[in-house]
Amino acid sequence: MAGGIPIRLVQENGNTIELDATTMVLSTSRKVGGSPIPFTGSKRIGMDLNVNSAMINIQGIIADDREGTKSTAHSATINFGNASLGGTIGHQFNTTVNLQKLQAHVLKIQKFTTAVSSGNVEINFSPTVDTTTNGLTNNNSTTINLTTGVNFSTSGTGTINGDVFTWTGKSTNQLTGVSGVDGIKSGGVTVAQTSTTADILSAGRIVYHSTATPSELVAALVTYINTNYASFFTASAVSGKDYNNVTSNCVLEIVMVSLGKNTTMSRTTPRFEYKYGNIGNGEYVFWSPPMIQKFSGGVDGGKKSAGDKTMDLYGVINNSKRRGRVSDFFNRKNGRQSEVKDYIVGIQIPYNSTLKATGGDQYVARNFFMPTGNYDGLDKTSEGNNLPASVDFSMIEETTGIQGSIQKFDITYDAGESVYNFNMIFAPIDNLILS
Repeated sequence: MAGGIPIRLVQENGNTIELDATTMVLSTSRKVGGSPIPFTGSKRIGMDLNVNSAMINIQGIIADDREGTKSTAHSATINFGNASLGGTIGHQFNTTVNLQKLQAHVLKIQKFTTAVSSGNVEINFSPTVDTTTNGLTNNNSTTINLTTGVNFSTSGTGTINGDVFTWTGKSTNQLTGVSGVDGIKSGGVTVAQTSTTADILSAGRIVYHSTATPSELVAALVTYINTNYASFFTASAVSGKDYNNVTSNCVLEIVMVSLGKNTTMSRTTPRFEYKYGNIGNGEYVFWSPPMIQKFSGGVDGGKKSAGDKTMDLYGVINNSKRRGRVSDFFNRKNGRQSEVKDYIVGIQIPYNSTLKATGGDQYVARNFFMPTGNYDGLDKTSEGNNLPASVDFSMIEETTGIQGSIQKFDITYDAGESVYNFNMIFAPIDNLILS
C-alpha cells in the first residue's frame, strides 16, 4: 500500500467506486469534561456517557482504472438471526410468535435471466402439525397410515403415541421406510413430526418445526432454491451475526445466475409478503421479518478513466437516490423503475494486519470498522476483525467497513495532469434518515 491506500466508496446498489488515498485522518471526539469541586483543592469530577462524534478526512487521487471492472451478478441476503424491528438489528427472528406467523407469509424472489426479467419465485412455509393414525400400526411396521400426511416431510423423525420412530419416504397419506415402531399401536393415536431440521417438500413449500433455528431455516432454503430454481439463482449459507452477536450460518445469500446490472429490474425482493391482503389481521400485526438486503450489485464490465470516475462522483454526491417509500412512489408515478439507488452508504479502508496473517505471510489486509453498539472485549479490536478486505460491504455485518455518508467532497485538477485530486470528509453514521 506504499503508493496509496486503495479505498472503496460503496453505493446502496452494491456498486463500488475505487479511489487512491494518499493521506487519512480518523478522528474521534469523546464528549467528556471535568468540573472542579469547591473545597477539594480543585479536584475534578466528570461524566462520560460514551457519547462520541467521529469524522474521517481523506485526501487522494482519482486515477484511471487499472484493469477495469468485471461483470458481476445481483445478490441479496436474508439474515434469519436478526428481526427487522424499526429498521434496526438486535432483535430475535425465530421467536414463537414469528415462527407461528411465518406460515401466513410467502417469500418472493425476483427472477432474472437473459431471457426473463420479470416475475417472482414464491416459496411457502408450513409448520409441522400433529395428526392421527388411520388404523392399527403393527410392531416393527415399515409403514404408518395417517389421516393426513400433507404436513409431513418426505423423510424425518417423529413420535407415535410418544415412542420415537423414523421414516425415509412418503406417499399421499402414508409414511414408508418406517423403523423403530415398538409394539402394536391402536388406531387414532397421535403421530407427530419431531425432526430437528427444517424439511424440504417438493410441493412448493418448506416444512419447519416450532423451534426452528436460523441456521436450519437457511439450510432448508439453500436446498430448496438450488433444487428448484438453479436456472435463476445460486443460494448458499454464509456466516453472520445474530441478534446476540453470535456468529453462525444464519445468513442466506442469493446470487443471480445472469451477470450484469439489468436496468429493468425493480429490485424490490427478496421480501416476505402477507398472503391474505388485510394487514389489520393479527397474523400480520405481530410479525417481524428477518433482516433483508435486497438485490443489488449487478455490474456490467467496463473500464473507466479518471474523468469518468470524477463525473460519477460529482453527479452522485450532488443528487443521490436511496431506497425509500417517497422516492419509490415518485419513480412509479413517473413510470421509472426503482432500481437506481446510488446513495453512497459506506466506505472500505484497508489496513495491513500481522495479527491475522497466516501461512507464513507477513501481512493480510483487513478493513477498518467502527465498533458501535453491542461490542464487548476483543470483538471491537483487530482481534475480532476476521473478514478479508475484499469482502462485500454489508449494512448488517459491521466489520465489512464503515457505514455513513459523504459530508464534503472537493475535487481539484491541474491542467496537463492525468489524475484528479480530492479531499473528502466522510461522516460515520449507523442509521441515516433521508428525505
